[in-house]
Amino acid sequence: MAQIKPNHPNTVERIKAVRVGFSLDWWSVIAAIALALLVLSGLLPAITW
Repeated sequence: MAQIKPNHPNTVERIKAVRVGFSLDWWSVIAAIALALLVLSGLLPAITW
């Protein structure tokens, strides 16, 4: 079995990129939910395109 070095640069960079990607996805989801709640509660006028 090949041993995976935990401090291999590519592995570390890949893990960081995945973490950043997940955090960005979560922030966009949270922002979308917050905006939807504001519109539904009437605090923000609904945007009609």
